[in-house]
Amino acid sequence: MLIGGFRSKGSALYHAAFERNRSSADKVSDSKIAERDSRDKPVVTFLHRALGVTITPRARSYIGHACRSPHARYLRAQSAREPQQPGQREQTWRIRMKTSAAILTCLVFALPAYAGTSAMESSGVNSVLNLSPSSQDFVNEAAIADQFEIESGQLAQTKGDASDKTFAQHIITDHQKSYSQLKGIDPNAPNALDSSKRKMLDELARLSGSDFSKQFRRDQINAHKEAISLFRRYSEKGDNEQLKNFAAKALPELERHLQLADTLR
Repeated sequence: MLIGGFRSKGSALYHAAFERNRSSADKVSDSKIAERDSRDKPVVTFLHRALGVTITPRARSYIGHACRSPHARYLRAQSAREPQQPGQREQTWRIRMKTSAAILTCLVFALPAYAGTSAMESSGVNSVLNLSPSSQDFVNEAAIADQFEIESGQLAQTKGDASDKTFAQHIITDHQKSYSQLKGIDPNAPNALDSSKRKMLDELARLSGSDFSKQFRRDQINAHKEAISLFRRYSEKGDNEQLKNFAAKALPELERHLQLADTLR
């Protein structure tokens, strides 16, 4: 009985210590999450308010990496210091300026290093910062854009109203031509949608009547705005002359499609 009592007491002490350590570990984990959010949130908020864009989770991960750079950490530490005499406007102003400097440092020094990666283009960060995609990313995104227009147009020809069908025929013809030209430049251009565009198309296919027309028109406006940004940035800053010429020639047609899509609303 005595030995059993010691064992029972020892087991209780072990479990108590385990729970205490686990609680401490959870607090550390929660603290790290809170620190990460407080570190990254000012940058994401800055982009959202100043530039009017929503940063995707993937883009946010790159912003977070930028905010962990040594220089950004130093500026954040400086901006976190309280003024010696709270209430003095000059000291408050300096703190705000240092916070802004930390945000801009994250953007200027770190994000451009990722400009050539596929994630930066597909997440929309390149568009926000007006950076050119790599040639391979341009080919991939342009081909996917063409395929989306062709397939969504074909869907509109069976489910849309008269104006939808007329517009759909325009975009099918033009984007089939565009895709054929792109394949002539790069035979390895993809011929299928990515997961994001496939999801958009699947959601559109589930609608009918006026709901279909509203979503079809909304998708066309958004898709053509994205395509115009992609083609304009590459035509101005791309590194492949043949692809730059292709992008420059396609831009007026994309802009015409956007104007037509806007009149459907």
